[in-house]
Amino acid sequence: QAAALEWSAASLEPAFVAELADSIATVWNAGCADPDTQLGDLPLLSAEAHAALRASSKGSDVATARDLTLNALLHTAALTYGERPAVSFINAIGLDYTTLHAHVRVLARQIRARTRAHGDHVTVALMFERGIAMVVALLATLEAGAAYLPLDPRDPRPRIAQMIEDAAPVLVLVGAEFEDHLCAGIDQLTVDPLGAAAGPEAECPSVAPDDLAYIIFTSGSTGRPKGAMLTHGGVANRIVWMQKHYGLQPTDRILQKTPYTFDVSVWEFLLPLISGAELVVAPPDAHKDPRAIAGLIRDRGITDIHFVPAMLSVFLGNADLAGLVSLKRIYCSGEALPTAVAAQCRARLAHAELHNLYGPTEASIDVSAWCCDIGDAERHAVAPLGWPVDNTELHILDGRLRPMPLGVPGELCIAGIGVARGYVNRPELTRDRFVGNPFADGVPHMARLYRTGDVARRLPDGAIEFLGRRDFQVKIRGFRVELGEIEAVLLEQSDVAQAVVARRATDGRELTVAYLVGRNGRPDLARTHERLRQRLPDYMVPDHIIVLDALPLSANGKLDRKQLPDVIPAPAAAIVSIADPVERELASIWSVVLKRPQIGRTDHFFRLGGNSLMAGEMMLRVEQSLRVGLTFRAVYENAVLCDLAQHIKSDAARPAGRQIVMERL
Repeated sequence: QAAALEWSAASLEPAFVAELADSIATVWNAGCADPDTQLGDLPLLSAEAHAALRASSKGSDVATARDLTLNALLHTAALTYGERPAVSFINAIGLDYTTLHAHVRVLARQIRARTRAHGDHVTVALMFERGIAMVVALLATLEAGAAYLPLDPRDPRPRIAQMIEDAAPVLVLVGAEFEDHLCAGIDQLTVDPLGAAAGPEAECPSVAPDDLAYIIFTSGSTGRPKGAMLTHGGVANRIVWMQKHYGLQPTDRILQKTPYTFDVSVWEFLLPLISGAELVVAPPDAHKDPRAIAGLIRDRGITDIHFVPAMLSVFLGNADLAGLVSLKRIYCSGEALPTAVAAQCRARLAHAELHNLYGPTEASIDVSAWCCDIGDAERHAVAPLGWPVDNTELHILDGRLRPMPLGVPGELCIAGIGVARGYVNRPELTRDRFVGNPFADGVPHMARLYRTGDVARRLPDGAIEFLGRRDFQVKIRGFRVELGEIEAVLLEQSDVAQAVVARRATDGRELTVAYLVGRNGRPDLARTHERLRQRLPDYMVPDHIIVLDALPLSANGKLDRKQLPDVIPAPAAAIVSIADPVERELASIWSVVLKRPQIGRTDHFFRLGGNSLMAGEMMLRVEQSLRVGLTFRAVYENAVLCDLAQHIKSDAARPAGRQIVMERL
């Protein structure tokens, strides 16, 4: 038998074609050998191709990194780097390693005294604004042998209640600012800015690599968030890999600016503190302000920083990048990194390396890495996910968990020490997403696969390329969102009969749009907006709500998402001649930021599609144009244009400048 292949050299690389030819031959030979075999059961890979894929799927096997705990790493660093600066906050107020560890040990023993009646390895919730108290509380929880559960006090109370019900923390540590934010039925301990707290002490239990380190909740398709349980061993392996891979030194300074309910924060907290470096804690809300971030980099000599790609784009477009000479490494993760943004970053901050990291919450932060260069934009639309980290395997599989040939899309599945234990109190969901690994070969830490739901393919050099999702999960500002959770909240409203939520590209922006069909008439949209804000974090609240007479259906009666209407910008509310010069200038700024031709004085910034990133851009433009520094709190509390204009004219707002920026931080 003989066959010939023709292909476009401009579209396909020779390695892909060679793999395709090998697969065709493998299928043909297997079919001829056993003609009764069903087509779907025929192998796609020869033994040689399968061995090559297995080799490229594996990160380095580092046995010494599999027996570590975070506590052991932190103890070693405290003894090694004693008087070196460990953590600092506003105005460089901070603690050295010895002092930090002393505060951590005191609080840990007090945590243990309050929790030991419940057993050795319990869950402790944290509720703090970003600051040194947050760092001490997090480290002390680990030292006490407990897993920490970060709670955002800005989240709706019902959502916090769901997390507490599932994770069942036995104690909640709170900052002084949240003493009155009680979690019913749970013991509470207030932590002062230096981590001291009154009360008896008790010896803390030791921890093992398999013990839980933290639980972080992500969106759930059923309408209820789900908490991924991550272990000491998995997180320690990931942190040690990062220290080694990027060559972190005690002279480095890492900026902690990610909200601690997002798992990127885990390495921001811990990487510097196991490396002898300095952890610089950004003030609350600074992560939303490009100029504040640039000021911190410049003033504090930051060497390492993380951005969600959307925020990196805003930062490059709005911050003053002059003098950011201390930056050595910029990390991106949380969503696909467009290579156009990567190229812009490399051009404007050429002295800093740019790295794309990938990993779901269920796999100890990140599982792969790619170093970006200027040429990526010519080869890829988005930066590849790269290669696996130590003690990790990345497989591209079909629905029957069989490996896909080079270049063929499949589901990205993860095995290794970093794979989560599962979802807390959700056994059925755990069984669905965490499955046996058919390629474990008897290796205990490779026994399970996490099915990510991400669609990817393997490139000729062995790197992984992200292609999309198998389901309706999306990323919004780096946070993973199940659109089904938003739909479930909408369907709880008695006047909503049907609800579908989708992401739509409008005016160059990705917006979340809810499509509703009313029950016995038109739904009350004001009540709908209010319910969404009461039940969901702000990044999950739809940018637009469209009421339909009926959902579009295909010929077989299923929802036809392609026929859902696009967003048509609604006319601005109360468009009248604005005589007030501040309102007129503010309306002009909103028009640019929100990409709307007309803005009314009673329009609401966030109901016009604004979000926290746009709010940051708007604040910068107000500062440049009106010479007034705004805070995020002021924007959220005065989201109607005329109210914000009045705030700008009042004594509550002050001239912009260095002093105001520092006060805002």
